[in-house]
Amino acid sequence: VHRAMDAMNLVSDARLTVTAVATMLVIARRINSTTGIGFTSYETIVSETHVSSATATRAVKTLVELGLLERTSGGMPNRANRYRLGPNVPEFLAAEKPTTAKASSQPLAGRIKLNYE
Repeated sequence: VHRAMDAMNLVSDARLTVTAVATMLVIARRINSTTGIGFTSYETIVSETHVSSATATRAVKTLVELGLLERTSGGMPNRANRYRLGPNVPEFLAAEKPTTAKASSQPLAGRIKLNYE
């Protein structure tokens, strides 16, 4: 699934914060290409994106609202949530993107820091 996810389209969309893009990449890496389902905890998102749990929660909420992710709660604290790519992913990746980016003077590479350990 992560092969189908066009990261450059995510990065270039002004509706998404850098954290939302990084969160999408963390989740997409864990989606099984056969089942289309992946499991990721907020703890993992926080650890790999180096943001607070509140920021990670907002990023997931944004991705769900845009139809890029579907999330089902793990049901218990400290359990991974179930994710699948949302219904708007094909349209989102093909659509013309807004050109006004969210303000940041730091290059993207300096703003996204993922752990792949």
